[in-house]
Amino acid sequence: MFKTRTLKAMPKVLAAAATAAAVSLVAATPASATQTIYVEQATMNTTFQANISGVGAVYSNGVTFRVNDLGTAATYNYADYYIYGFCIDIFHQITINTTLNYTYTSTYGDSDQPLYTNYGPTAPDNELSDAQILAITNLVDTGWLLHQADPSGADTLMRTAAIQAAIWQVANPTRTVTVRNNNLDAGQYAQYQSYFNDYVAGNYTVLADANDRVYTITDQGNPAHQTFAIGWPIDGVPEPGTWALMILGFGAAGAMLRRQRKIAAAA
Repeated sequence: MFKTRTLKAMPKVLAAAATAAAVSLVAATPASATQTIYVEQATMNTTFQANISGVGAVYSNGVTFRVNDLGTAATYNYADYYIYGFCIDIFHQITINTTLNYTYTSTYGDSDQPLYTNYGPTAPDNELSDAQILAITNLVDTGWLLHQADPSGADTLMRTAAIQAAIWQVANPTRTVTVRNNNLDAGQYAQYQSYFNDYVAGNYTVLADANDRVYTITDQGNPAHQTFAIGWPIDGVPEPGTWALMILGFGAAGAMLRRQRKIAAAA
């Protein structure tokens, strides 16, 4: 998730758009494969905030990562590309808007692996239920597609902010997540609250279908860094050089949070 006072990222998860349609989890299609990427930088829109009980005020929105497949400490060059996703943990942090050079790994194709989220600074990692995973999958896919269609649109930014906050609430039901007014006018705040309430309740139009799915990236070398969920089209396992093509227009998003590594519970 991203603390408002420090611009630190502390994980939360996914969001979506307008009225709920049931989407069943899809079985794994590709064979298992692991890909390592190097996160050079993470940026996000900080207009919108949420409050999480026991944590406080945080920035809420999806995160754009500049990444490469060459190695750590790589500089901006032809090999860089961008991916977009949502946090799924609460008590881990990464710094945004600065050089990172973090090594993240994603595993594809493991259909029966549990999904964990960091539940608290002293609590064990929490294994999410099938219902939570389905709700988060729909939110991530929907938010990802909204962002691809209009990444800087005012309504898109508000929706993806509400989706991120909703993901935190779905993944952490013992916490109370609320959206904050901060600098929004009355009309904006009312709309932001409405989007958040609908996403938490599943009262929205899910854009997810079998054409897209979700994968997760985890910093295996540093458990203090949160895990993120990223959307991508079902077109085989992404390879270097093809990630950028994945932002091309897919009208719906897909069904299954493939796998996320368990991460340490300590902050």
